[in-house]
Amino acid sequence: MLDESQILNIVGQELSYSSGGNENDFIEGNRQAALAMYLGGPDGKEVEGRSTIVSTDVADAIEWIMPEIMKAFTQNNEVVTFDPAGENDADQADLESRYVYDILMKDNNGFLILHEFIKNALMQKNGFIRVHYDDNVKETTESYTGLTEPEYQMVIADKEVEVAEISVDETGEIPTFDIKVTRSKNKSIVKVTSVPPEEFRVNKMHNSLDLSTARFTGQVLIKTRSELVEEGHDKDLIYSIPASEVYENDREYRFYMQGEAVQPFADVSNDPATETIEIAECVMLIDINEDGIAEMMKITVAGGDNPTHVLDMEEMDEIPFISTTAILMSHKLFGLSLYDRLKQIQELKTTLWRNILDNTYLQNNQRTIVLENQVNLDDLLISRPGGIIRAKTANAVTPYVTPPLSPDVYKMMDYADQVREGRAGVSPNGPVTDTMIGDRVGSEGVAQMMAQKEELVGLMVRVIAETGIKPLCYMIRDQVIKHQDVAREYMFRGKWVQVSPTRWRDRVHSTVRVGTGSGNRKEQVMAVGQLIMFQQQLIQKPGQALVMPEQQFNAMNDYAKFSGLPGAGKYILDPKSPEGKKAAKESTQQQQEIKKANDAKEQAVMELQKGLAAAEQTKAAAAMLSVKLKEQIERLKTQISGEKVVNDAEMAMLKQQLAEAEAVLKAGDQDEEMVFRYWDRKEYYELERDKLESQEKQAEENAKDQPTNG
Repeated sequence: MLDESQILNIVGQELSYSSGGNENDFIEGNRQAALAMYLGGPDGKEVEGRSTIVSTDVADAIEWIMPEIMKAFTQNNEVVTFDPAGENDADQADLESRYVYDILMKDNNGFLILHEFIKNALMQKNGFIRVHYDDNVKETTESYTGLTEPEYQMVIADKEVEVAEISVDETGEIPTFDIKVTRSKNKSIVKVTSVPPEEFRVNKMHNSLDLSTARFTGQVLIKTRSELVEEGHDKDLIYSIPASEVYENDREYRFYMQGEAVQPFADVSNDPATETIEIAECVMLIDINEDGIAEMMKITVAGGDNPTHVLDMEEMDEIPFISTTAILMSHKLFGLSLYDRLKQIQELKTTLWRNILDNTYLQNNQRTIVLENQVNLDDLLISRPGGIIRAKTANAVTPYVTPPLSPDVYKMMDYADQVREGRAGVSPNGPVTDTMIGDRVGSEGVAQMMAQKEELVGLMVRVIAETGIKPLCYMIRDQVIKHQDVAREYMFRGKWVQVSPTRWRDRVHSTVRVGTGSGNRKEQVMAVGQLIMFQQQLIQKPGQALVMPEQQFNAMNDYAKFSGLPGAGKYILDPKSPEGKKAAKESTQQQQEIKKANDAKEQAVMELQKGLAAAEQTKAAAAMLSVKLKEQIERLKTQISGEKVVNDAEMAMLKQQLAEAEAVLKAGDQDEEMVFRYWDRKEYYELERDKLESQEKQAEENAKDQPTNG
């Protein structure tokens, strides 16, 4: 196991030979020169009595690009999205993407962090970010007086509260409590900070923008004794370390270049707790246990680049630093800044501007040729409008004509602006300009040339997203998985859900959704707009199964995002959200009820139509039956009439025979045979009469029962 002196020697050696911390180092010198040129300060070439104007092309280009890049990273929460790892993992991947982005933007001061990170990359080659879990418990003191027993029990029942002092007053009717408590509030978060480039250290010749493979990384920063003790370092050790005597130039240049007063000493305060100490937090590979294999350790030392004390050591499983650059250089950590690209242009334009202004000054205040002893020189030393020059002869004073500059000088200024636009991809009119194109090409050619300029900025956005924001999201995700062991309430798609990162699965794929020029974004808006029109045409076709509510929402969501909005969820209900599923279910039920009602109506109409048809058929049949029955009735009537005639004749004959029989009986000429014949004939007559009457009655009843055509 290495002892403290050996560790200090190894750490000191790494710090001494690291890149970025020494003002004599090329990288640090480049950073200071870039800031000076950005601020437009003196360049050291000024001549007394001549113009000292400085062009600010570096600052102009950076400030023109910054809005475009910041808009890409902050206008919605889909900068980097995690890809689903399975069939049913889309919602969970979306949840993790949004949750991680909100940790960056809301739990931390995300806008400021990204602004510093990106601006450092544009101006000073690289921007650096550090991610770590800040296990912070904030304690506050609260005092309560005159509490009753139930109130006292209610206060101390809070798990965050610990009683520091207590006094009981029993002089009243009921005892009261005066207490002083300490409330411990868990403020632990994933902390994201932008690292000033001059504070970052890395081993020389690191051949990748990816810092996860670096042998040595570190941050040299200033902290007060109070901060170090609060972080848990030994108080006696911290107060035994001498305060920093003077700040190094690599730290103070940011202030004095902008005219701010620089604090010369670290112990200007008379309070030892606020005295500052320079420390270095180094994450490095070191064979700490001397087993022949280097382990990744975080070693915190006092003394900055010249360590004197080891304050803390802990094992690490990853390097907490992330770097990005605007213009990549292959197989190198440090890329190119806009300062590197535009330095020559700014120097050229500064020289041209100074010459133009000097020429203008000489045009207005020309030099003069005078004859010695013929002119009062005091009158010539002061140039004022309408001033008098006393001369002995008229030709004693003649102007020394300064020729105006050639128009080529002004053309050179325009050319320099065009070169600047070509190198940076921006101009005062926005990310593109077509003034240099004129009528030489058609509309498609103009669009292509303008799109090529836009892609310069688009590529910068993509590089920053891929090398900076993407690993940042993964690192934040890893930290919450390791340290957030309590579920957290989170608003997702309009509904509160419990987020438990410890249950999240591993993810290795993600998608960067930024990095295109604004012209390309417009083309995307048009393409999605046309797709929405095609969807509407398909929806109108009955039985189509190509466009469902999810596809419609996805198209409108992309349209909103490409238009610069956070998404369509604020304006249109997401069919995958709980509300969307509920609305879809209710809509399906409603449609089913409507269909059921319509089916019932159609069935009723069909039944009515069947009844009407049956009625029509019955009516026709009844009419035919009525005709037949009438014919039958007529026949029956005829038959009855005929039968009645016959019956009447038979009855008349029977009556006559009966009368004859009665006459014989009355005459007294009767015998037994005659008497028998009389009674037989009478009985026969009565039977026939009854039979005929019955037949007539039955025929009349049958005629009455026959239906008629109503």
